[in-house]
Amino acid sequence: MTMLTEKDVAILHAPQATSEKMKQIRFPEPISCSFLTSFDPKEAARFDHIFVYHPRAARMLELFPEESSTIMNDLEPVILTDEAHLAGARTLLDYPIKGLLSVESMSESPELYLQQLEEYDFIADPGLSFEIAEHNFQYKFSQRPIDSFELNHEQIPESVTKQERLVLYYLINGYSTQKTADEMHYSLKTIKRYIGNLMRKTGCTERTSCIVYAIRHHWVTSVHRLPER
Repeated sequence: MTMLTEKDVAILHAPQATSEKMKQIRFPEPISCSFLTSFDPKEAARFDHIFVYHPRAARMLELFPEESSTIMNDLEPVILTDEAHLAGARTLLDYPIKGLLSVESMSESPELYLQQLEEYDFIADPGLSFEIAEHNFQYKFSQRPIDSFELNHEQIPESVTKQERLVLYYLINGYSTQKTADEMHYSLKTIKRYIGNLMRKTGCTERTSCIVYAIRHHWVTSVHRLPER
């Protein structure tokens, strides 16, 4: 990860759309953060990064109805929402946003996500692995609901071991690191080592990027739900 340099960031939210969780975000030095309750394009342009918060992010466009197109398309913000409504916010992935995070994750690791913003085109909450994969598949290949993902072993290099493939399978289907360890009956340390191996072999530095890499290189195929009768 790169060292943080001096940056000006802003969290944009409507006066009625606030929470104690959002207020608890503390950016490390040398980052300067401003909280904005109204949208001014000229003022917004002076910030290096814009975060937009709504407790239910799927309703994000209701924040500033007249300016929502400019905010989402021109500013390319990072969307913050409450963890309970994170999965429902995947509809916002159609916009050229720079990230989608729960406010809880941002509160816990603001320095980590700011570093990722400097290095990647998109950052995502660890809990969004399945939702991001599903959205990518539906957008590119099909509009049918997806039940799960399977590995396309013929497309995966032989250097990726059986254990690493199984870890990838669990991660892309939305399992946490701990749940993956439980399913495989391995220690958490061992699973983290396998994840590290996957990131090294894909040239990625965090697991969400690793999942996107697997999708783009056809390591994964989707299993669709049967239509309801």
